[in-house]
Amino acid sequence: QGLSRVEQALLAVLLGLAGAQLTSNYSAVKQEEKSDMHHKLQQEIAQSIKDFPSGILKPRADVMPLDMFIEGAEEILIIARTASKITSNINCFRKLLGYGCRLRFIVLNPEACQQNYLEAVTPRPLMGKQALEIFKAELTASLVNIRYLISLSENTKGKVELRMVNYVSNLSFVVVDESSGRKKLLVELTPYKCEEMERPHIELASDDPNPRRHKFFRGICEEIWANATPVSKAQLNAGE
Repeated sequence: QGLSRVEQALLAVLLGLAGAQLTSNYSAVKQEEKSDMHHKLQQEIAQSIKDFPSGILKPRADVMPLDMFIEGAEEILIIARTASKITSNINCFRKLLGYGCRLRFIVLNPEACQQNYLEAVTPRPLMGKQALEIFKAELTASLVNIRYLISLSENTKGKVELRMVNYVSNLSFVVVDESSGRKKLLVELTPYKCEEMERPHIELASDDPNPRRHKFFRGICEEIWANATPVSKAQLNAGE
């Protein structure tokens, strides 16, 4: 329980190999040695299961507070449908802009807001027109905050950039490059009609034991940025 299909498959292989090893041992050793060997192997299996990489995905309720996650950042990339809750952290971003941080945002183009696109990513009990109206309101609030951050950046060392996409994704990202050189990102998934605080997320970093996952998702984020449509301050103001 709590394992992904891939993890479940790997666990099944692990248990299968362990079972095969038990069978082999039983046929190769004397009867009086079987009990001790069986007990030892069972302990090894139990430890392997205990150490198995389950529980990596956590609900949003357990996510690290944003101000802590982006502390010490020299560059941040936010990719989200509206990013309304993230962009409301004005004071946090103001501080980082003063240090020279580069902030990049990618959100949904308001003109692409359509009910059939948004239905799956709006939590119950929001449905139909109500879900669309709330989504648009959140996006509008986010764009107001980003516009304000752009204005703030004109008097700081930092920089704020905005791009938009015309599709609704089930993934959102917070990508951080720390001043220490460490890179990390947070990936959040939105299952169908999932409650907001139950949305699962995973944190990945360049110094993980297996950094390939971080590199994979980081590449995706940069590709999304490269293909998104830039929005100038003038265009943003015109959309008020």
